[in-house]
Amino acid sequence: MVEKKTPIVSSVKRALSIIEMLAHSKRGMSISDVSRRLRIPKSTTHCIVVTLEKTGYLEKNERTGKYSLGLKLFGLGSLVLSQLELREQALPYLRQLMEQTKLTTHLAILEQGEAVYVEKVEAPGLVKIDTWVGRRMDINCTGVGKALIAYLPEEQLHELIKHRGLPRHNHKTITSPDKLIQDLQKVRARGYSLDDEEDELGVRCIGAPVFNHQGEVIAAISIAGTTSQITYDNIPELGRLVKETARKISACLGFVS
Repeated sequence: MVEKKTPIVSSVKRALSIIEMLAHSKRGMSISDVSRRLRIPKSTTHCIVVTLEKTGYLEKNERTGKYSLGLKLFGLGSLVLSQLELREQALPYLRQLMEQTKLTTHLAILEQGEAVYVEKVEAPGLVKIDTWVGRRMDINCTGVGKALIAYLPEEQLHELIKHRGLPRHNHKTITSPDKLIQDLQKVRARGYSLDDEEDELGVRCIGAPVFNHQGEVIAAISIAGTTSQITYDNIPELGRLVKETARKISACLGFVS
């Protein structure tokens, strides 16, 4: 069977080419310059450049009429760099936590109301947890999700619940805002969160928040295992290890407890 190739959207390719070219231009470029250099019709160039300007990816110098990169790109670049720094700082501690617990460890961030895994250290053995870097998770039923939202201002938390809802994964999932808020109070009191088969039956997760130098929660870590690996008897000790690991990562990021 011949594999079908996904077609490339020419307008997107041209927009990216314009951004890349302007990134290497010290003084900016006019629409005519861009059109000539990339051999794109001037009318097409004008439409793409104006769209990029209106969305904040390019800025126009009204005096010269030339375009350069916009602040939104710098913001996105800073976000990528901060995530790279976070992963680099956290990875040795995630490995250490995996060695201590023999359980799979994760690092996640909050993005558009979902928890997103940005790092994972797989535990040895035959039992494998079905997670991957880039996987998006609901915040109401996962260890990292609860840890990420436990310290949100009340108004922001209610807005998030209103916008995302509380999806039910099984009969153990918390779908009541009041019950979720009560659960988050427990997270703050003990310093770690618990997903007690609320996302997937037979699997438990323990999470803890990671703070930056300003005392803001910017990420969460977790361990995940089966109910025979994470039992009601060992949850307190595992929770202590997860919490301590999160504290060490937070300290690397300048947080002072």
